[in-house]
Amino acid sequence: MQLSGKVKPMCDICVMNAVKDKMLSRRDMFRGSAAITAAATVGAAAISAPAPAMAGGHSAVTDMTHEMSEDFPSYFGEQAFFKDPVMNYAENKVNLFNLRLSEHIGTHIDAPLHFTADGNSVAEIPVSSLVAPLCVVDIAARAAGDADTRVTPDDLKAWIAANGDIPAGACVAMHSGWADKVATDGFRNVDAEGKQHYPGFHPEATQMLM
Repeated sequence: MQLSGKVKPMCDICVMNAVKDKMLSRRDMFRGSAAITAAATVGAAAISAPAPAMAGGHSAVTDMTHEMSEDFPSYFGEQAFFKDPVMNYAENKVNLFNLRLSEHIGTHIDAPLHFTADGNSVAEIPVSSLVAPLCVVDIAARAAGDADTRVTPDDLKAWIAANGDIPAGACVAMHSGWADKVATDGFRNVDAEGKQHYPGFHPEATQMLM
């Protein structure tokens, strides 16, 4: 800056503020340009992409667990849960129980090892495989009148027609309404011959999913 024939240097703070203002204005310009580009890209994708079968998020959380008790029903009909008191609050200022239970009672993961000699145990199942899109096939109305009803290929085709393709790696679950029978004899539903009756998956539906 030239004044009265002499050079007067600009103050440091003035220089820094001037540079900062230029940087901010350029940054805002690039940010605005990027936002417009991103919006255009998302808009184009939304127009061209088919509707996904599963929502991007969730609107509710459903508790599918059941509280264990000594009389909780088991596959063989025998007591499979035991709660042995060790300490109590009145005497020890802490409540402590030893728990013993069958690994296949209540809400649990049936690992491949349960039915095969060399399948994965629960510890060997990758955690990433336990988080997946959920596809619920509802046959509760049918199961109310027929305990032996099963999820069939037609049920899967109806779900796909209503919701779109089943996502890769999805968990396909059956809603049978059977959870309401947990505290009753209707849960195991044993007939005069000792056979249990409750809904399941038809082998052809399982093959279709595989």
